Amino acid sequence: MVISDEVARTKGLMQLEDSAVTCRFNTRMNHKRLAEAISAATGWDMSPEEAWDIGRRAVNLLRAFNLQTGISKEYDRPSPRYGSTPIDGPTEGVSIMPHWDRMLENYYEKMGWNSEGVPTEKTLSTLGLEWVSDDLAKLE
Repeated sequence: MVISDEVARTKGLMQLEDSAVTCRFNTRMNHKRLAEAISAATGWDMSPEEAWDIGRRAVNLLRAFNLQTGISKEYDRPSPRYGSTPIDGPTEGVSIMPHWDRMLENYYEKMGWNSEGVPTEKTLSTLGLEWVSDDLAKLE
């Protein structure tokens, strides 16, 4: 598995945890437990899949907002410090940057976004966010 696969797979979980005001270190990104906890606290009958979709919707809404405010693909790069080549330790001399573009393309694909990092109509429709497609179409 490529690291960007796992980042994309768990992306909605991070937003779900943040929305539920829980700590990732305690919940350990367990969407089943989060769904149970949310159901217990609210009286809703939330399935783990519904909980995960809530997080995915949040991620895609955040992405759409960023795109609309001018934060686009060119900002999806690590800072010079993060992207620098380590000078010591087990990864001394090994840079992530030669792999970055391929990892980013893979991440976008796994997120259901196009090559520019824009959520596709299919992705938004699957999440019940069809109305966001209209807003993003205005950016083209």
